[in-house]
Order: sequence, then C-alpha cells, then structure tokens
Amino acid sequence: MIYADKRRVKQVFLNLLSNAVKFTPEGGEVAVISALNDDGSLSISIADTGIGMDQEEIKKALAVFGQVDSGLNRKHEGTGLGLHLTMGLMELHGGTMVVTSEKGKGTEITVTFPKDRVR
Repeated sequence: MIYADKRRVKQVFLNLLSNAVKFTPEGGEVAVISALNDDGSLSISIADTGIGMDQEEIKKALAVFGQVDSGLNRKHEGTGLGLHLTMGLMELHGGTMVVTSEKGKGTEITVTFPKDRVR
C-alpha cells in the first residue's frame, strides 16, 4: 500500500498504460512490473515492445505539449501533455519517473514512490 492521492496515482498509471498500448503495434507486449526496493521505496515499471524513442525524442516527449510524432500525417492522437503531467504528479508525491527507451525496441517508464509513502 502507498500513501498517495488515489485520483492522481490513477492518472499516472492511466497515462503510462495508455501510451504503452497506443505506441505498441499489434502482436507486441506491454508489461507491468513492481518492486519493493532495498531502501523501502516502491517502483512500478510499464514496459512495452513498441516503437521506442531516441534520447532527443525522450526529451521532446517529456516537454509541455511535446509530441514525437508531430507532423500533419500523425499516426497517434494526443495533446503531448501525458508524460509531462505524469512526471509532475510523481514529483508532487516526492517520487521520480525515469524513461528508458530504444528506437524500434520499446520503452520502459519507471515511477518510484519514496519509502515514506510506502505502508
């Protein structure tokens, strides 16, 4: 159990899971992995085998209104706020969000709640 704003935590996972599904082609995989860390914090990762991003695209995706696929022929809908807001919601809970990704191989986003939020 974690001590957190239920509505905001729900939004964090809705954003992460919907992005994972949206950017993973049919036949790909999305996984949710949780771990209670040695320091007492709780990490939850959403990993996919989707389109992935390079370092510049990760930077862009984390920015306000940042969209990696921003041309007129965009394949995916969205406002470009999801990851930026998710990162902000985690920071408000004293936590962190780390994005690791490789173009063409997928993305893993890990959110970590500090030990003082874990019950």
